[in-house]
Amino acid sequence: MLSQFRNRHLVSLIGYCDENSENTLIYEYMENETLKSHPYASGYPCMSWKQRFDICIGAAIGINFLHTASPTLAIHCDVKSSNILLDETSRPKLLISGCQSLELMIKIMSPPI
Repeated sequence: MLSQFRNRHLVSLIGYCDENSENTLIYEYMENETLKSHPYASGYPCMSWKQRFDICIGAAIGINFLHTASPTLAIHCDVKSSNILLDETSRPKLLISGCQSLELMIKIMSPPI
């Protein structure tokens, strides 16, 4: 399911490994790490309010894509600063490992007949 999501505001899934009891997801490299690390890391300059605003808008666009425009509508169940990654230009990309398809969520939440 994760490989279906393609948007410039989502971290791309490059591949996976499912051998023996090991399960590994491989995502594209994000040079500036997570949003969570920026306020606390001494190696990063302080972000301007414009950068912060652009990051908020970019993350919102990624969430909106999952909820309304992706091939499989999904709900991101784990939105937090450690799941917003920044590329080399500080463009935000949402890590999509915490997603559930809307179809699955409806199935789980529906009472049995």
